[in-house]
Amino acid sequence: MFKFKKEFDVEDIRNYFSDPPALALKVSKNDISKYRIEMKNDYMNSTGNVTKRQHLESIYTRKITDKIRDYLYLTEISLDKVKYESESKSLNWTFAEGTTIPFYLFSCRYLKEFEYIKTEIDDGLIRKQLDNLTAIFTRFPKLPSVSLFMLHVFDMVGFENINCHLLSYPLLNNYPGTAIEIQTVSETSTNLTGGSFAEGSFYKNGKVFAVNHGLNLFQNKICMVIEFFCDEAKLKSITDSASKSGSSNYSGVMYIDLKTGLIMKATMKEYLFTTQGKRGADHKKNVRSLVRRIVNLESLSE
Repeated sequence: MFKFKKEFDVEDIRNYFSDPPALALKVSKNDISKYRIEMKNDYMNSTGNVTKRQHLESIYTRKITDKIRDYLYLTEISLDKVKYESESKSLNWTFAEGTTIPFYLFSCRYLKEFEYIKTEIDDGLIRKQLDNLTAIFTRFPKLPSVSLFMLHVFDMVGFENINCHLLSYPLLNNYPGTAIEIQTVSETSTNLTGGSFAEGSFYKNGKVFAVNHGLNLFQNKICMVIEFFCDEAKLKSITDSASKSGSSNYSGVMYIDLKTGLIMKATMKEYLFTTQGKRGADHKKNVRSLVRRIVNLESLSE
């Protein structure tokens, strides 16, 4: 006989579905959440066959370290366990375990709050968090494994960032089933300098859209289910010996807890189309590649 944990009654669910509340961040200083995230990379040839596979999985803890405003919090992500797998080997990446990643969470309702967030991103506490995040990867050797780990971390904070912007768009709640551009994320850039990636490496979003698909249950929590997608993103990575440039498109689904505004579950699939060549070599010898990335995130907190 199954046992069900009763956290809400039928009337609660009926009220949520008839008049769902707007998403908002509802956390406190020192709150802790634990997550599992995995990244699967499939390298494909021109005929679509997979030629190489990579799998990277981490368990991490996020702590709210400071409250700056009612709508802005500083956070710290601690990597508890990192495991890498390919066709030929499986090992724990102890060099990455214990790494602490500074980031932030926000949830805006008014234009003046967005303006404050932008000021902090340009030259303030958020800028300091982002600079410290970038600096972490300069401490590691210039190795491909470090670059892969860096992309893994950017997936962690990327989900957090998208969630913050989704929380701050009431139109998603007002127009369910409608694709709405998240203009505060569209065409924003990320500096990819670090690991084997040299200065000038970047990732730039195209236009980012989101669709509110309503409510669903995950781990006994009522969640808003939001799809997001982006086409025509641009990327460039530069190493000591080669340069790679190309485009990306990605799409995913996020389950956001209505009570806290935190992510309970998220998935993303991304296709990277790139051309790589040796620096200074004949462009006719450039190599084209396609990588399919699948990223899954799941809350481990009760």
